[in-house]
Amino acid sequence: MRPSRILARLGMTLTVLAAVAGTALAAGAPIPIGEAFVLYPRRVPVAAWRARPELRPFVVRARNGTQLRGWIVPGSRPNAPWTLTFTGNAGTAQSMLGIGMWFARRTGSTTVLWDYRGFGFSDGRPSIAATRDDALRVYDAMRARSGGNLVLYGNSFGTTIATRVATARPVRALVLHAAPSSATELFGAFRDRYLPPFMRRLRPIPTPAVREDFDLVREIRTVRAPTIVLHGTADATIPIAEGRAVEAASGAAVKRFVALPGVPHPVIDYGTPGGDALVAFLAAI
Repeated sequence: MRPSRILARLGMTLTVLAAVAGTALAAGAPIPIGEAFVLYPRRVPVAAWRARPELRPFVVRARNGTQLRGWIVPGSRPNAPWTLTFTGNAGTAQSMLGIGMWFARRTGSTTVLWDYRGFGFSDGRPSIAATRDDALRVYDAMRARSGGNLVLYGNSFGTTIATRVATARPVRALVLHAAPSSATELFGAFRDRYLPPFMRRLRPIPTPAVREDFDLVREIRTVRAPTIVLHGTADATIPIAEGRAVEAASGAAVKRFVALPGVPHPVIDYGTPGGDALVAFLAAI
């Protein structure tokens, strides 16, 4: 999730509404937060999807026929569980290639990168509800290919999609980096950090689709797979307290929280003790 881009959209909308609302603002005006303010799709030419001979391109068709494209990064251990990744907002399979190669190198896991509908190489228009369903279809296709349960890795917005899959499918482990605890907490913290003081009485009201997707504290209670939550101590977009709340709410018997000192949002750098902790956690399950 890119703070500058979300801020530009949210700030512009809130500024206009504040100017129109006037007295309502002073009373704490409710501001609806829909998908247009949450999803920031980036497209990548499909030609680039075919241009990496060391990767295995694949297509999964969504329920309505939309083509979801991605790459399979071969791992060094044929018998290791595969890892299915879920990118953050404004991310793509291409931008996740580094983490995919890290998993393949450090854990030996064959790693799957894919683009949400309307993002990267995939067709269609962005939609939270449709993406939650698409993720199940991608999981099913990759589980059939691999012959076993998958490790799920989600970053930022991707933690919400990964958790959704973990509530509906058997998984080997759930890895969450920079997880929001709820839409209310996320957008309230965002408002307080990035908007001027006179606008902090505004009350963000997420739409049902946004509220359902971001309510990780509620949804993760039913997850039983081993779960590890990583969160940067310098994350100003999703405060570390939200990641701690998600780990605490997890229904997993085996779970761990790992703080990444000095790491902001959405930096992913596992050439650190945090990476060693993640490798050790996955090796032990």
